[in-house]
This record gives sequence, C-alpha cells and structure tokens, in this order.
Amino acid sequence: MDDDEKKELVSVINSGWFTEASKTRQFEKMFADFVGVKYACAVTSGTTALYVGLKALGIGSGRSRLLGGKDTERGGSIFRALHAGSGRRLPGRS
Repeated sequence: MDDDEKKELVSVINSGWFTEASKTRQFEKMFADFVGVKYACAVTSGTTALYVGLKALGIGSGRSRLLGGKDTERGGSIFRALHAGSGRRLPGRS
C-alpha cells in the first residue's frame, strides 16, 4: 500500500462513513467504468453480493438452483435470504 492509498483509507476512517458515502459512490462509478457497464453496486460481503446478483437475474422464490458440495453453507444462507418470509425451508433444516 503506497502513501496515497493510506491517505485515502485514513480519510474514510476519519469520516466515520464506511458505506453509502461519497467514496463508495466514487468507487462504484470507477468500477462500472472499468468493467464497461452503466452501474455497479458495492456490497459488504460475499453473501450479499451473491444475493444481489441472484435478485438482479430474477432468481428467487420458485426457481431451482444447483449448489456445489463445498458451497452448501454459503448457498444455504443465500437460500434463506431469498426465501425469507416465504415459508419455505432449506432441505434437512428446521
């Protein structure tokens, strides 16, 4: 990490705003430009990123998904988030 990056990090910490602030919007715009899309959405975790991606693709209640063996726990949390309030349960869970 160079001195410019450290200064940016300290400025964010000192602002007290870690999400939904001008630096976040600036990052989203720069990232969207970098990957060649109109919009980008910064999120706080991998689970949230998967949730937002599935919702953006229209995948939610009533849609089938395949999960790899090592992804069962992560997938399970996303399954629960997508089906919150639907009354559906993850197989094998109460």
